[in-house]
Amino acid sequence: MLQAGPNSGTTPSPSLLQWGSKAGENDGDSTNPGFITDVFARVGGSNDETTAEVSAQVMVVVLDGNVVIDNAWYYRADHGVNGDIDAGKNPSWSGLHVYGKNCIVYGLNVDNTQKNQVEWYGEGGGVWGFNSMMPVDAAASWGGRKYATYMVDSAVKAHTANGVGATSKFRDAVVEAASAFTVPDTAGVSLTNAYTLFLGGIGEQDISIGNVVNSSGGSVGPNGLKGGKSAEYVCHYSNSQSSGPSVTPVEEFFLQ
Repeated sequence: MLQAGPNSGTTPSPSLLQWGSKAGENDGDSTNPGFITDVFARVGGSNDETTAEVSAQVMVVVLDGNVVIDNAWYYRADHGVNGDIDAGKNPSWSGLHVYGKNCIVYGLNVDNTQKNQVEWYGEGGGVWGFNSMMPVDAAASWGGRKYATYMVDSAVKAHTANGVGATSKFRDAVVEAASAFTVPDTAGVSLTNAYTLFLGGIGEQDISIGNVVNSSGGSVGPNGLKGGKSAEYVCHYSNSQSSGPSVTPVEEFFLQ
């Protein structure tokens, strides 16, 4: 368990765990990969943020190649010893940044961080099983900054993400995220079985998440463009082409 400590000055600590010393310096060994297993990270929750905040810019940073992460939860706490965390307290920008080549993640949760929750810059590799919650204490301006729950850098040519989801419950402001997943439109980058899920939020909310992947998948929210569904799905996305289920699980339930 990695727990963020008190701030030093006004800038959050760079990370709680950094694997490698410089991006691109060590590609690792596919026959003998590095492993980060059952490692959990938390920013906030156990401290009194009104008297002493804790922070981390990025909880885990992977700079080397051929690293495997298995079973991980990177969490900026939305509640603590005083109840709900005040907006913006205990800052943490992202849960995971990956720069190494051919890195693989199995079973990842990232919740409540304040910018792109995952950023992937390394070539190759991918994720199998990912879930996240967008920051509940986001300000109204957060959506306009085009942050995503999962961002693959525009220079990446090969990446795969499978069984990935994003949820929203904006507590403090009316926020519309443009898209949950932002990826480059190139043939080597694909997402399979991606979803968004609206869990509620402030009463005036209209659309909570505008699309699942880039501009595909449709919106979720109490009064979304597709009838206020609580969930949307993209079965497969690659190179700007997407496919979805003919009947979503939500529709199937109500048609019974």
